Amino acid sequence: MYNYKTTFNPALPGTGILILMVITAIAGMSAWQKPSPNNDRQAPQHRLVEGKPLIFERNDGQADERIRYRALGPYYTVDFTPLGAELRLQPTRGSTRTLAIRPLDANPDPAISGETQLPTRHHYLTGRQAAQWHTDIPTFSRVRYGSVYPGIDLLFHGNENRLEYDFIVNPGASPNTIRLQFPGVDHLSIDEQGHLHMTLDGHRLTQPAPVIYQESNGSRTPVPGGYRIDGPERVSFTIAAYDPERPLVIDPVLVYSSFIGGSGDDKAMALAADNAGNLYIAGSTSSPDLPLTSPLDGTCGSDGNCDAAVSGGTTVLNS
Repeated sequence: MYNYKTTFNPALPGTGILILMVITAIAGMSAWQKPSPNNDRQAPQHRLVEGKPLIFERNDGQADERIRYRALGPYYTVDFTPLGAELRLQPTRGSTRTLAIRPLDANPDPAISGETQLPTRHHYLTGRQAAQWHTDIPTFSRVRYGSVYPGIDLLFHGNENRLEYDFIVNPGASPNTIRLQFPGVDHLSIDEQGHLHMTLDGHRLTQPAPVIYQESNGSRTPVPGGYRIDGPERVSFTIAAYDPERPLVIDPVLVYSSFIGGSGDDKAMALAADNAGNLYIAGSTSSPDLPLTSPLDGTCGSDGNCDAAVSGGTTVLNS
């Protein structure tokens, strides 16, 4: 027996990850607009509703002991271990892809802690023996890796559609020590807008150009900079001159909203929204492995080439 319960009810309406993923994959648009001169991250033109905030649960024995915290989404799981973050994405039914984000030459045992505790409590009731159950597991809105490098913290947060991770470089520390490895990626590239693209088993994930800034008296001062590819699977940052007496924040975002979808050609032809905040997409698909939920007809057309498709919901109510 497996029972999962959560009592959290977000105040902001959100669309499911599949809906935004299908929109992104179908539209074929860049995940983000060109950055403005002040280096503020711009929202993509096709974003209709922000995803629900990520909820990070502490591992109280419900997961492998190497995992300290975990975030759960409709089609993915993010595990946080001393080595970094591991995303297990499920782009189609029955398939799983894993992408790791690992700081290189970093503290092998950083202090990992949850921040901003939420009213949510998670319960795992596995089997018939109460001794095997894990209840009242606390959840948080952020996870911090303290001193992942000398004088540098790593802070994870985000929503259903993206994972943000901020490197907080304290005065006296050097951002040049920060290097990242993405084990398992097939290809890395940086486009003319400074966005980092990663190919994983034929699927592309995007990290928009990082927002780099310093804060003073409640205002942000942008610092020019970007990604640099140091070799297969490896990335670092180029950063212009900044005030070393103030903290520096390097804020990349991993957008996985284009990862979910079928293996064929998916096209959107109409969009609609209801009063509950659910989005509905009508179009066609030639993907026999497009994720389905309560389908009227789960077959892929009479000739196996193309079929009509409607997706909707705050997760996926029907597809």
